[in-house]
Amino acid sequence: MRSPLILDPKDSVLVIIDIQEKLFRTIEGRPDIEKNAIKAIKLARVFGMPIIVTEQYPKGLGETIPALAKEIGLLEPIAKTEYSAFGQAPFVNALSATERKTIMLIGIEAHICVTQTALDALANGYRVHAVSDAMGSSKQKSKDIGIGRMQQAGVVITNLESAAFDLMGKAKTKEFDEINKFLF
Repeated sequence: MRSPLILDPKDSVLVIIDIQEKLFRTIEGRPDIEKNAIKAIKLARVFGMPIIVTEQYPKGLGETIPALAKEIGLLEPIAKTEYSAFGQAPFVNALSATERKTIMLIGIEAHICVTQTALDALANGYRVHAVSDAMGSSKQKSKDIGIGRMQQAGVVITNLESAAFDLMGKAKTKEFDEINKFLF
C-alpha cells in the first residue's frame, strides 16, 4: 500500500487557480511559475488526470494567461468571485464528478485563493498536494505565509519534480520516457 502522502495518478486531479492576465503581471517569479504550470498540465495529461481551471472575476482580472490557455486547449475555466474555489457550485460539481480525492494544486495568489481553496478542500475530505514552484504571490513573503498556513493545516507541500516522480512511481515506463521530454 502506498502512502496517501504520495500522489497517485489514478486518484489525482490537477486544479489550476486563477493564473490570469492582470493578476499574473504582479506575481514574483512569473517566468518559472508559467513554465512549471505548463509542465504540470503536461504531466497531468501524460497520466490522464482531470484538469480543472478557475478564473477569479475574469471580467475585471482577465482570462487565463495565453501560454496556459494554449496548453489547456478547449477546457473551459470556471469563473468565480469567491476566493476559495469551493464557493462556486460549478467547481464543486466538476471536482466531485472526477471521483478523485487528491488535488494537485497550483496557481495564484498563493496566500489568498490557493490557500483558501486548499483549506476548504481539506475540510471537504480531499488530500491536497500544493506544488510550490507552480504557485506565486505578488510578494515572496506572502507566498511563504500561504505555504506555511497550508502546511500547518495538513497540505503536502511539494515541487513539480517531486510530484512528477510521485506520479511515475517507478522508472522504465512509457510515462517516464514521455515526462523526460519536458520535465528537465
